Amino acid sequence: MNQVDETSTNRPGNDAHISFRPAKLLSFLLVVLVVLAGCGTMRSDDDNGADDFWSPFNSQSYWEIGDGRLLIELTGFERGHEPGKAAEFNVNIENRRDQPAELEMCAKLINEENIVQRFDQFNVSLDPSENKSTSFRAELDEEIEPRAYGLAVVVGEIGAIVHTIRVGLADDEAGPWLDADELVCD
Repeated sequence: MNQVDETSTNRPGNDAHISFRPAKLLSFLLVVLVVLAGCGTMRSDDDNGADDFWSPFNSQSYWEIGDGRLLIELTGFERGHEPGKAAEFNVNIENRRDQPAELEMCAKLINEENIVQRFDQFNVSLDPSENKSTSFRAELDEEIEPRAYGLAVVVGEIGAIVHTIRVGLADDEAGPWLDADELVCD
């Protein structure tokens, strides 16, 4: 009687068969399923393929404004925005001054010549050496032309920071934007 070894293979002249124990087979299948599940992508119901174009702002998202004692960071995504859809952006402000700062801030979408759309207006109070974050929602108009725009965050009369966002197109040419010194909160 031939005994079947679990390690034997089906070689010419060998009438042994490969044998798997159910527990090993189940473990193997479980590993394969986990690997396959990890390679897949999850998509939401409103996903229209724009995920391929999303990219976060780069490290040039920090600006020192005014007398250089306010550090502003704008975080969000540069690409992947669609007309009629909303995007969330975060502004982090660090007061490097020795005195409190009362800041009136607002967000605007600009092109080379005009303010295209106005978003939230908000006030931020900072003690000396304090750091705060605030978020704003930018709901893009349905009729907005797909292209690159400047997302401007205006800090009272101190100054403004502008970061490029792309609406509808992944690699449209950016700027130069409307002069940020002309921007004020209405």
